[in-house]
Amino acid sequence: MRDHDLVDVATGVLVERYRLDVEQASVMLAAMAAGDGRAVGEYAVTLLEPRDPAVTGTDGDEPASVRRAVEFIDANAHRVVSTGEIARAAHIGPRGLQASFKRHRGQTPFEYLREVRFGGAHRDLVAGDPGRGSTVGEIAARWQFTNAGRFSVEYRQRHGCSPSSTLRRAPQDDGAMPRTATEVRARARLARQQAKLRPRRRPSRPSSGR
Repeated sequence: MRDHDLVDVATGVLVERYRLDVEQASVMLAAMAAGDGRAVGEYAVTLLEPRDPAVTGTDGDEPASVRRAVEFIDANAHRVVSTGEIARAAHIGPRGLQASFKRHRGQTPFEYLREVRFGGAHRDLVAGDPGRGSTVGEIAARWQFTNAGRFSVEYRQRHGCSPSSTLRRAPQDDGAMPRTATEVRARARLARQQAKLRPRRRPSRPSSGR
């Protein structure tokens, strides 16, 4: 990790620890480094040691800045978001956010955002109904996948089947029209079997007049 990334993450640590804004935390970090007789980048390394509770949190939990970023992404994955928006929601600089997210989650914020979007698209495909207008393209666009072809390729890599297959397997309402010839034949057989099981009504005899 480069020195300026370490400095950004260390600044975020001080923001969390002392409830400062970014500018105040930067000044404080520089003063702490000077007081220790070290360069800011060198001091940042010490501050970010895993044993420091400001970085790992209680019992090794993620720092609050990463948790806030995750919460923001989860709530806004359906719309266009920028790194700057996520960083502002996390109360940390963009470079610090990138470095901290990578350190604690092993991925970038946008890699996590993509995972959330694919999860949302998969749920919508499972719940969708082509008979009521659901399409792969519409669901993909709903989760900000603007290229349906690339979406389908990556979806297959993640789930082992195409998104159209997932959509076709989605449950129907009992009264919905059958989607395939196989379903038409199956419903016809079921109707014949049910007809055989129904008790037949005996014709009523005409009453004799007196």
